[in-house]
Amino acid sequence: MDKKHDIPYIITCALLIFLLSPRHACGQDFYINGISISGNKHTKEVVIRRELPFKAGRIYGKQSLDEQIESAKGNLMNTSLFNYVDITYSKAAGTPAPDHETAGDYDETIDINIRVEERWYIWPLLGINFEDRNLSSWFREMDFTKISGDAGIIVDNLWGLNHSLNIGGSFGYKKAAYIKYNKISLDRNGKHSINLSASYTLNSTENIIALNNKPVYLKINDGYIKKRFAASIKYTNRPILRLKNDFTVEYANVSIADTILKINPEYWGSGKTHRETITATYELKYDRRDYAQYPTEGYYAEASLSGIFDLNTSFRMGKLSAQFELYNKLSDRWFIANALSAGFSLKNNQAYIYDKAIGYGDANIRGFEYVTIDGQQYVTSNNTVRFCLMPTKIFTIDFLSFIPKFNKIHFTIYANAFFDMGYAYNVNMPDVPLDDKFLYSAGIGIDVVTYYDIVIGAHCAVTNEGNAGIFFTLRTAFF
Repeated sequence: MDKKHDIPYIITCALLIFLLSPRHACGQDFYINGISISGNKHTKEVVIRRELPFKAGRIYGKQSLDEQIESAKGNLMNTSLFNYVDITYSKAAGTPAPDHETAGDYDETIDINIRVEERWYIWPLLGINFEDRNLSSWFREMDFTKISGDAGIIVDNLWGLNHSLNIGGSFGYKKAAYIKYNKISLDRNGKHSINLSASYTLNSTENIIALNNKPVYLKINDGYIKKRFAASIKYTNRPILRLKNDFTVEYANVSIADTILKINPEYWGSGKTHRETITATYELKYDRRDYAQYPTEGYYAEASLSGIFDLNTSFRMGKLSAQFELYNKLSDRWFIANALSAGFSLKNNQAYIYDKAIGYGDANIRGFEYVTIDGQQYVTSNNTVRFCLMPTKIFTIDFLSFIPKFNKIHFTIYANAFFDMGYAYNVNMPDVPLDDKFLYSAGIGIDVVTYYDIVIGAHCAVTNEGNAGIFFTLRTAFF
């Protein structure tokens, strides 16, 4: 090649290398001189710092730092310790602190400023629970006997270390006494923690069988139909900020009235009215959601393997389940949410209480709230398009200024359209109308998201069975 023609070629290559180099692709490089935290009157700094993906004394590209700041906000909000979190950075004053681990050049030295507003952490436990699978099912029947009252106390963020203590009892539909001491950190970095719980429950009414996809309840007026004592310990390993390994072992001692077995001999896989069981569960969770209670960006994956062993009989069961959620932000006000749940179980004896598939827990198809679909294998898919009708508005209530943890309330309102589908296979009940059948529904709804992790929703759904209705949801950290 002629040297004369080499010059444009060399200049072009040099320009491409310059533009594509990591330094200029990422923009400015910042050296974090220090991290300051304010607003944490009760929470220990170590609890906040262990949720931060960035550290002082390190160099970060601007884009990387901005992403990690957003991640830190999500981490801190998902602790449920704060109503508001604000993270900013500014040019550092003075000379950077020396750090022998730091290598390389940077454009600017900055300080990270974290401002939090703490929640109220001590709650008198005086409330009511609607004892049904969901709020819509209770509203449909309006059975006021299926209400339990709670009395006790909840202390969150105990010692400022994010421990949680719950001592209380229930009365009404369900009578119970319980104590839970959760999120007990075993190390400074929060990589190891345990949960402890014990409870004693007495029930006069029990769901003993399902007929035509509708749960049937049996109530006795003399004594209790079911008595249960349980104690459990859960160990959590958190090797990185968003990843958790949970290992739980529960011992349960349960007695039921013989009337249950007369009506449904396959109620729990044994012909005895008393049993002692050990349940062992391993859960793997990876959470990249921006806000766990009502995500708009990120994803969540969970896999669970559990086994139950009856110490009195030869009953054994194993279950494998998985859940995946994906959230995408299309624009400032448009979002898409997709969730997939699946489960598979095996047991040596038929047992109704271990065949609960769709309509319980996280496996749901909107529009089918009034029924249950039982089975040993199931899969559901929930797909939602959301539009933010009202971006987050913060209101200050002047007459509550003397209790600052309650006088500032935020609201966000979303409209949504959805399409759900699912299938459950029940080898033991082949002629039940909705089992072994592809189900789907579509509809529209509205959600109100507010402080203290409260989400209130209503939706209208039409199913492939030709049924339609209006349904309600309520999600809080308290129920």
